[in-house]
Amino acid sequence: KGQKLGSYTLEYSILPYSKKNESDAFSLGYCFAYPQNIAIGTDKHPGVLPNEEDYVSFDNEYIRASAFKKKESGTSTVIRLFNTHTESVDLTITLGEAYKNASLITLGEEELEALNVVNGKIALTVPAKKILTIELK
Repeated sequence: KGQKLGSYTLEYSILPYSKKNESDAFSLGYCFAYPQNIAIGTDKHPGVLPNEEDYVSFDNEYIRASAFKKKESGTSTVIRLFNTHTESVDLTITLGEAYKNASLITLGEEELEALNVVNGKIALTVPAKKILTIELK
């Protein structure tokens, strides 16, 4: 017997794929499970934010965000991205007006290197299955 008796509803999708297009299937499955819109609401502090604003966006369907948070020490923002593809992909990250600089950092949030921000954009090549952690300032 189950410990949580009752009725349950679930959604699922079947995505047939071959080894050749498994990254496409993974990417579509991730979109099904986790929509890319992120909203942050809190009553911990006063202030007004616009109803809609792009803080950061990226242009590659194989790149997924797994974190968008305040840095553990300081006031910077940390975004963690990963490449779901089995090959390297080119990525352009567009920063919203709140950010002017960016750095690659470790998972422990220590700076590795400054990233080149040109006209509010960062161009990177992300190796296959690679996780990137970026500090936005």
